[in-house]
Amino acid sequence: MANLQTLLASPDQSVRLKAALAAGTYPDPEYIEILIAQCAHEPDFFVRDTLTPEFTKWVVRDSLSNLQTIPFDPLCGYIRS
Repeated sequence: MANLQTLLASPDQSVRLKAALAAGTYPDPEYIEILIAQCAHEPDFFVRDTLTPEFTKWVVRDSLSNLQTIPFDPLCGYIRS
């Protein structure tokens, strides 16, 4: 899935959702940074909801070290720029 980043940049929510599902179906450690970056600015709730569990398909320490780069507010959740 070399085009994951391109698919997640699509203006079409259904394309982004399918890309997130495919990334979870065929997990690859290379996707961690791409998925976390997408989750940080993804405007659609359903795509974010699909992206979040995909982090658990990889080693926890890899996901956690990357998640620390996203600003977090405990009252509001992830802060989007």
